[in-house]
Parts: sequence; C-alpha cells; structure tokens
Amino acid sequence: MVIVIEGILKKRRCGTIVATKDSILGNPLTEEPYEDDILMLSDGVLCEVSSTTLNEALGDNLKNIISSKKGLAHLVSILI
Repeated sequence: MVIVIEGILKKRRCGTIVATKDSILGNPLTEEPYEDDILMLSDGVLCEVSSTTLNEALGDNLKNIISSKKGLAHLVSILI
C-alpha cells in the first residue's frame, strides 16, 4: 500500500490518475500487485506501508476504520 502525502500518481500506459494527495494506492487489507506501472506526475512524497506493518500498528481496528463512514480518508489522516 502506498500513501500519497504530496503529489499525483498515474498509470504509465493510459495516463489515468490513480491517487492524489492524502489518498491511498492499493488495498490496505491485502498486498495485491499493481496491474500497471505507476508514475509520479510531479514532485511528491510517498510512504509505502506493508499490510503486516499496518496490522501491527492498528491491530483489529484496521477493518473498523476502513468500514466506518470516514473510510480510507480517516485511515490516511491517522497514518500521516
């Protein structure tokens, strides 16, 4: 899972934006590989977190945080 603290990420082949500032690229509950090469559109700051590390830090709260009304945005605010 990659957290975008600053910047924009896009798919190399089609140019589709996949993540922007304060968002997550990837599923925090699994470590599925990305289907396409990902590029940073401009200067930025990224943080890569494995699901193992995330589970150790948040424990059983991870599923509750993601399924809450605040969802992934709340998870990003906790991690940043």
